[in-house]
Amino acid sequence: MLRPKGLRGIVFAMALVLLALPAFPKEKAAESQWTATPVVIDGLAEEWGQATFLTEEGAGADVAFRNDADYLYMVLLIKDKAHLSSFDLTGIFIYFSGEGKKNKDRRLHFYKQVVSAQELIQAMERSGQTLTDERKAELLSRPNYILYQGEWIKGVEVVPVEISASSPFLPPLFKSHTEEEKTVVEFRLPLSKETQAWGLGVSPGGMLKIGLTWGGLTEKMKAERLAQMMAASQRGDQPNPPSTEDTPRAQQAQTNISREVKKAPPKEYSFWLDVKLAKAERP
Repeated sequence: MLRPKGLRGIVFAMALVLLALPAFPKEKAAESQWTATPVVIDGLAEEWGQATFLTEEGAGADVAFRNDADYLYMVLLIKDKAHLSSFDLTGIFIYFSGEGKKNKDRRLHFYKQVVSAQELIQAMERSGQTLTDERKAELLSRPNYILYQGEWIKGVEVVPVEISASSPFLPPLFKSHTEEEKTVVEFRLPLSKETQAWGLGVSPGGMLKIGLTWGGLTEKMKAERLAQMMAASQRGDQPNPPSTEDTPRAQQAQTNISREVKKAPPKEYSFWLDVKLAKAERP
């Protein structure tokens, strides 16, 4: 048996081991582009024609960034409905850290919520908006609306991202739009933690690690799926089910439940990347 002689031999042997180990891939890096005018968050992506996109093949998505002195703007292009998964139910989680680490302790959750006209009016007035009787009547002419909501999550604390209409600062915001197969999702994310608790904590020119997750099962969907599995298991333990359960309608209902239990759940998509924010451009 050959033995390395002395300290130099040990160092040489360790070097060979290190060379044999697989290299761990770094996070993809994106460069944010400076914008002198705020990006309109409308889910249409019309302002992103000249942007530099980074492709995340595993999630079937492209992503690009812009920033000014106060906000980071992001667009996510999901290429098809298969990769959209259950986005409309789960919404999307954005994790962020200015320390270069994958940190899920601080995150923003953006989601769509269907509300009645009256609930919309209450939400608008709660944010400090003054609505005339004519405006209220106009809103009440439609039964339902979609609200694009956001909440800040720190540990187990969940706080709605609401700001008074009189505040000079703009809260986090997202909008999405699906046309045929492609879905566009736009975001506005405050940079400073000093002005908003849910700020990213990074300045122009700084580095940010950001993660995105969407799809999969919501907590409600998980509970429903578990209940269906338990119900199917209990029926399987009954050798002679009651005769009232043997009607064609009941049998079809049981068949439908069994199919839902066996069906693969919606896929969850997730990825991380490093973002280099642009420095302020002098006029």
